Amino acid sequence: MRYLRRLKYKKGFTLVELLVATAITSILLVAAMSLFTPVRNIAGQIEGDVTTDNITTSMNNYIASRLNKACAFNIDSYTNEELIQAPGNAAQAGPAWRLDKLVSNAEGSIGAGTIRYYAMMLKDDGLGYRIYDFGECSSNSTGIHNEGQNLFAKIGNYEVYSLFEDAYYNNRSFKFTFNTPQSNWCEVGTTAFNMDGQVEIQERKTIFKVLNLIATAGAVSQPALATYDENYPDGETIVIVYAIADYTTYTGG
Repeated sequence: MRYLRRLKYKKGFTLVELLVATAITSILLVAAMSLFTPVRNIAGQIEGDVTTDNITTSMNNYIASRLNKACAFNIDSYTNEELIQAPGNAAQAGPAWRLDKLVSNAEGSIGAGTIRYYAMMLKDDGLGYRIYDFGECSSNSTGIHNEGQNLFAKIGNYEVYSLFEDAYYNNRSFKFTFNTPQSNWCEVGTTAFNMDGQVEIQERKTIFKVLNLIATAGAVSQPALATYDENYPDGETIVIVYAIADYTTYTGG
């Protein structure tokens, strides 16, 4: 009975007390969440950096894996006007003309060897350089070389030769450097930038020696492509043309 009497006269929380308690709880929850937000941001940034790092390495290795099998190659940059020059137009010396030049030099050097010709393009689409692999440009006509014409046609429809989907680029832009300090050595560099133009991944370099190189056709890259200076402006398109010889069919002489 004594307990029931005490319970009868006991007061509950007032509305003001409930509101104050609710406000304090909300403040504590916000404070607690703020402690975890930086951790989530850091974890997300690390994951993004790892992904970008892997992409940068993959791009660099992809280009190097093609060139280190070449018996000759040429790497040059072109304006949009030069890029679409038809083969045979030596005045502008576009990539189609350059490939034909490589063909004549290589065929004259290796004689009876079977050579196939390939091309890649690194084009600035406003978001950064993307890789387009045109694959083989060798002629199918016996005794007739149409490599330059084949490349010219592929450049006119370059979108279908995109090597990676947009998701692969991880909302980053990439630039490339090429350096051939010696005739049979090549250095490929790939750098990743964020959308603000800040470097995300420092230049990832691969240096390799080109095996079975044809001396007179050579391995050449434009000197301006060795660095990111005023000679390597955004909007330029880099085209890599290269030859791979099947030495198993080469009889010499």
